Amino acid sequence: MKKKKYLKTNPNFVTVFRKSAIRASALRMKSMADKLAKDVRDVLYKQLYNWPPLSPKYLAMKERTGLDTRILIASGKYVRSIKSIRTVDEDKGVMYSVGPVGKTANKIPLTLLARWLEYGTTKMPAREHWRPAWSIFLSKVSNTKKKLKTEILREFGKNIKSKNKTKVTTRR
Repeated sequence: MKKKKYLKTNPNFVTVFRKSAIRASALRMKSMADKLAKDVRDVLYKQLYNWPPLSPKYLAMKERTGLDTRILIASGKYVRSIKSIRTVDEDKGVMYSVGPVGKTANKIPLTLLARWLEYGTTKMPAREHWRPAWSIFLSKVSNTKKKLKTEILREFGKNIKSKNKTKVTTRR
């Protein structure tokens, strides 16, 4: 008498596995996006890169008005606005991006401010913080693929157990 486990004979096997993979992938993507956002905020708060100094005139203005004198931080709104953003696309499914959300007091979109800070302007030197963070992030992604595979299988196991704890079919 041979026993076959339920999950090998159940026609819902593929559906359950697909849902498990989607859920585990979405959780991992959110975790990775949150980590990237935190890493960029940490770079700014801790001043981890060697950026060109502020101009003496701008530094004096920041001191005079009580703004934060660190580079790329004045009121702190830009740094606090850096978040992971969830979007849903019919073709691509759930996606996460990372970036600043909102506008400055002067109604300038923070995404535009981020571009100015990253690439510089004719009056301000570039102070890269997104591109280096992204490079470091990409170097960690290959390690994440293995973790994702494990998480998908773990999530699949949970779904199978919750769907049917005792169903086993026997073949004679």
